[in-house]
Amino acid sequence: MALKMFNEMKTQKCKPNICTYTALVNAFARSGLCEKAEEVFEELQEAGLEPDVYTYNALMEAYR
Repeated sequence: MALKMFNEMKTQKCKPNICTYTALVNAFARSGLCEKAEEVFEELQEAGLEPDVYTYNALMEAYR
């Protein structure tokens, strides 16, 4: 569901921000989808955004 909403945002030209990316990283991490969480993390960096402490914590949660 989170990925669907994220993709819909991009389709509607609504530019995701760091909070949006972090929420998606967190959703994948909590679902045990480490690789997907990493993909989103890399995508946010490619989008020119700087990960914050919440983003790093969400990514680390994937490997807990």
